[in-house]
Amino acid sequence: MPRDEIQLAVDRLADRLQRSVVVNDPGVHLLYASPHYGDEDAVRIRSVLQREADGKVIGHVLAQGVSTWTTAGVIPPNPELEMKARVCVPVRWRGELLGLLIVMDADASLTTSELAVITDAATGLAPLLEARLRPDVDEQAASAREQAVLDLLAPEPLLRRRALAELGGGSGPPGNDAV
Repeated sequence: MPRDEIQLAVDRLADRLQRSVVVNDPGVHLLYASPHYGDEDAVRIRSVLQREADGKVIGHVLAQGVSTWTTAGVIPPNPELEMKARVCVPVRWRGELLGLLIVMDADASLTTSELAVITDAATGLAPLLEARLRPDVDEQAASAREQAVLDLLAPEPLLRRRALAELGGGSGPPGNDAV
């Protein structure tokens, strides 16, 4: 369900700012797009309709160094590409770049408080994107927990102690060496 949550978050942000918003993967491939808010340019229209940005547009965005950014920055306009300026905030989870939250800002009118809202949105999107991109991580964790619960019933004391530790029980209460 993270996909629905992510799309809802993108739509809420766009509605709040009254600006067009997208979330791209680190390679600038479109993942989520809000409705237009009258600020769209030819690049956005083509990207939304074709579900993919042109290679030259991707090159322009990546040439700004967005993959190394840790805070919001501006992707400058490129008249040759018919591209207006945008604000980009990297979406990072534990330091790893998962995506790019991009908001149209053709007239450089985003306020400091709006930039804070966009940054907060990117922070909130990070765990959702992580879950979407790596659903097997949650399944592996659940499987490990299930095995630990089964190990609590094992005849070997060592397995039971390890299971207790994995499940957050430490080594049990003092004097509980019979585990």
